[in-house]
Amino acid sequence: MKRPRRVLVACGTGIATSTHVADRLAREFAARNLDVSITQCRVTEIPAYADDVDVVVSTALVGPQFTVPVVSGVPFLTGIGEEDALEEVLRALGEEKGET
Repeated sequence: MKRPRRVLVACGTGIATSTHVADRLAREFAARNLDVSITQCRVTEIPAYADDVDVVVSTALVGPQFTVPVVSGVPFLTGIGEEDALEEVLRALGEEKGET
C-alpha cells in the first residue's frame, strides 16, 4: 500500500508564515483533488521530519543536506514566483501543474 503524499512546511517558529504557506498549499491541493498531508514545523525541526516527507517548503534558508526536494516558501508569501514554486511542489509530489 502506497503511503499518502506528505509536505513539510517550515518557518522560523513553526507558527506564522508556515501557517500561511500551509493554508495556501492546502487550497491548491484541494482545487486539484489531491490527498496530501501537510505538517508544519520550525526550520530547526526539519531533520526530524525530512525522511518521512516528499518535499519540504521552507520560508527560511535550508541547506542541501536533505534527500528530499526543498522548495522556497517565500513566493507563497509575496506572490512573486508563486506559480513556479507551486509547480516545483507538484513535481516533487509526482503531479503535473495542470492536472485536476
